[in-house]
Amino acid sequence: MENIYIVGVGMTPFGRHIDKTIKQLTALAVEDALKDSGCDRKWVQAAFYGNCTQGHFDGQHMIRGQVALLPIGFDSIPIFNIEGACASSMRAKKEADGYVLYGKKSLVLGAVGADAFIVSARVEGEADIALLLVEAEREGLAREALPLHDGTWIEDLTFDAVRVPAENRLEGGLAALRTGLAHGIVALCADLVGAMEKTLALTAEYLKTRKQFGVPIGTFQALQHRMADMAAEMEIARSMLHAALAAMENDDEAARQHTLSAAKSLVCRAAKYVCGQGVQLHGGIGMTEEYAVGHYFKHAIVADLLLGSIDRHEAACAAALQAQIARA
Repeated sequence: MENIYIVGVGMTPFGRHIDKTIKQLTALAVEDALKDSGCDRKWVQAAFYGNCTQGHFDGQHMIRGQVALLPIGFDSIPIFNIEGACASSMRAKKEADGYVLYGKKSLVLGAVGADAFIVSARVEGEADIALLLVEAEREGLAREALPLHDGTWIEDLTFDAVRVPAENRLEGGLAALRTGLAHGIVALCADLVGAMEKTLALTAEYLKTRKQFGVPIGTFQALQHRMADMAAEMEIARSMLHAALAAMENDDEAARQHTLSAAKSLVCRAAKYVCGQGVQLHGGIGMTEEYAVGHYFKHAIVADLLLGSIDRHEAACAAALQAQIARA
């Protein structure tokens, strides 16, 4: 297999509403993730935001050539204890000709339609986490597809004595996993900034066309104030996103994680506010399945739980600050 796609990092397939201004920057971030991970370049090609060099992207997931990377699940798997999470969810027994996998990966986004999975697992007798390429048709691998609140589909994967040849072990281990998750947070924040941008555009257009008392409701000062608040929150989130991108390029691991946690919590909180306000300003039509603005709000709710929730990231920031004060 010469071409394997990274689709998120066990999270939402991107491409629906990424912020246009950082689309290219995010693509470069993905490229850096591949370089930093130590993976052989012949194994990996990036497929973010529909900018796929091969395969078919339908706006939800790759139809051909897709690989779901490192399926570690939602906030139930602590992103700040990746090593422990991998050890508790998956174990691999080493044999002469390869490995035998046991365990479960829950709520794996990007898994529907995947041809293979890059699975993180603890190998008995080894200190580092192993990354193993597991083809979808391997005997002993059970898959159950389930829908999420925002319409995205996930899968629960159960590994019951799944045999993997030795040559399917990838380089990088825990370091590659951490790097991939860091880039995944930046990409998810970019996705949410784009969602906010689209919500603002839809809402502004609606306020110009919806009339009450014979005039467009966009002329009402109270609604203009709410739109201004939404725009301010979006721009703060965009600035935080650029800070996260700078941290990926310039900071050490500890400083980078602190900035990413701050970015994830701030951007997610802003996205839920902006998209929620978009629904409110639309009124009843914003609650319908046929209208787009409600789907952006649903996506913001789901995104909060991806790669660590707001509460978890804020707790990490608080712990880092307390540690810094203790050292002072």
